[in-house]
Amino acid sequence: MTRAERAAAFFSKAERLLRWARSTLEEMRLHARAARIDDVERSFFSLLAIVAAINDSLEDCAKLSGHTTWFTSLGDTRSSDQLLYYLWKARDSDVHDTVIKWQPRTDTMGRLTARIVDPVKAGPIANQFYIQSSEDEQMTRLLMYAFEVHTIEDLVTRMAFGFRPSPERVDQAGIEILEFVESFALGDFSVKVNGKLRLIVRPASHLGKPISPSADGAIMLAIGFYEGKLLELQKLLDASAHP
Repeated sequence: MTRAERAAAFFSKAERLLRWARSTLEEMRLHARAARIDDVERSFFSLLAIVAAINDSLEDCAKLSGHTTWFTSLGDTRSSDQLLYYLWKARDSDVHDTVIKWQPRTDTMGRLTARIVDPVKAGPIANQFYIQSSEDEQMTRLLMYAFEVHTIEDLVTRMAFGFRPSPERVDQAGIEILEFVESFALGDFSVKVNGKLRLIVRPASHLGKPISPSADGAIMLAIGFYEGKLLELQKLLDASAHP
């Protein structure tokens, strides 16, 4: 297998893992709604591994395709961003430590979700510019419309800080807003970094914006981040293939 073929294989792996991340996140949400906390934590454990593998696959693709500047930038962001660094080290703590030191906080938080009540109104918004998409992706776009935001990061922030969309926007989106108990809130933990025990505090920001310290929101933001990076890398690969 050539370097180019291996790079393409890692890119495809990242795409597949992102699909797994979204489906596993939805499973975690379903467990949370049913108050199955052990299953919530099991799903989150899996998500930590999936997110780490997504990052590694993108890095391998970038290295093999010769995009070293992009590779370095991704590593720098992962090391400096509170959310990405937290998820990275939480995964390391769970996988590599002989005793798992990290446990999620089980205090509850309010969170919003929605259901479609008017498919005629919801359809054009949920499927705009997309031929095929999952129910979760469609609902995310409907919520973004109702909350009048253009990014997943801004949606999570507005939801976390109690913003409520106007009844007019909710009606236009063809949805009904529901409220349920959040999965769980993230907590501090300790892990060895370069041989020394280090306290990893729960993240308060992501890419310079304040965030809610919830497991659900953290994973949703991480997925959005890596989906954006996948698109960035795709453009670089396309440019290299057609200079």
